[in-house]
Amino acid sequence: MFCGECGTKNETGSNFCENCGAKLENKKKNPMFSNMSKQNKTVLKIASGVIAVIIIAFIVLSNMFKPENIAKKFFEATVDGDTDKIYNYLNIEDGKFTSKKMFSKVFKEKLKENSSEVLNYKVTKVNKSEDGLKMDVTISYTEKDKSLPKTTEITLKKNKKNKLLFFSNWIISSEDFVTERPVKIVVAKGTKLTIEGIKLDKKYLDKKESDEDEEVYELPKMLTGEYTIKAKLPVGFVVEDKLNINKYYSEYDVKINSSNIPKKTSKKIEKTIKENLKTMYDAAINKKSFDDIKNKFDYKKADLKEIEEDYNTLVSNLSNSSSTLTSIDFTNAEIVSFSFDDNEIKVRTKIKYKYEIKYKDYNDEEKTNKSSDYDYLTISFDCVDGDYKMIDTTTLTTYFSRYN
Repeated sequence: MFCGECGTKNETGSNFCENCGAKLENKKKNPMFSNMSKQNKTVLKIASGVIAVIIIAFIVLSNMFKPENIAKKFFEATVDGDTDKIYNYLNIEDGKFTSKKMFSKVFKEKLKENSSEVLNYKVTKVNKSEDGLKMDVTISYTEKDKSLPKTTEITLKKNKKNKLLFFSNWIISSEDFVTERPVKIVVAKGTKLTIEGIKLDKKYLDKKESDEDEEVYELPKMLTGEYTIKAKLPVGFVVEDKLNINKYYSEYDVKINSSNIPKKTSKKIEKTIKENLKTMYDAAINKKSFDDIKNKFDYKKADLKEIEEDYNTLVSNLSNSSSTLTSIDFTNAEIVSFSFDDNEIKVRTKIKYKYEIKYKDYNDEEKTNKSSDYDYLTISFDCVDGDYKMIDTTTLTTYFSRYN
């Protein structure tokens, strides 16, 4: 053994150094280790290391699975607009209209619109329910260029099944992200509907609720938010619109109006209206019979009884007017409202026109007046191979003012 003071080697068992006289310390070996083989000592060291790792891992995981920390991570994902992470935290039951892909489609733009740069945040309040199964975590945060902080409350629910056997499984409540009940969507009979590219086939059709005019589709729970829908109508064209689904309301009507008619279709119908009215008025001015213009309206299996009556009424009313219409040009047709029944389309239209009339004044002198005006007409069409055939109209204008 060696002296701790001068380093001199001494005989084993000596109490004092032979060189300097300093007291020597006799270190006794731990009998537990002295009797161990080298292999056992190695095993013990490894086991001690494993236990240390387990303890550290347990502490780390306990901290990770704390509801406050889960709420913070969820808040960070929301600020970052990371729809995949948000979806994973929500633990939503996967389905056609509740999938991660659908979640991204529905919420990505919404998150982008509501996004702002968050400078800092912290958990300010944690409220646990009496039964210990629910927790509300309040987070206070400050946005860039905003002087006052904002708060948001994140609700978590405790899952019955633990994580990794030992840790409480807290999940973000998905109540605000999923409808409470199945969703019913009402469309005109024969409409083919797609929602965010998913076609609603017959398995979603509620036959009991549907009737001869409307079809009702019932969808399982959906994500709340705004969906892009496309409806292919029986009259031959496709309209696109937005459908806003919320958690409480469960029935939606897909309505067709002037704002969601495809521009190409509305322009085609408006052009047809102007051309057909021009044909009818020019023929009426010249007192032609309907047979003279019938080919402009005729098509296979056409029923022209209504439009023929409309034309004959126009001829009669113009003939009985105190003024003589000599010319008319339709300058604009604007669709105001739109509806359809089976293959028949009804269009409420604002018509603008320029006209010329001749009349006799109080002195029996012939006068001419040129002017412009507008009127509203409801015109019915049949859709035939992509074309729109006029089959009926409300009473056509036959009064033309003598004054500008």
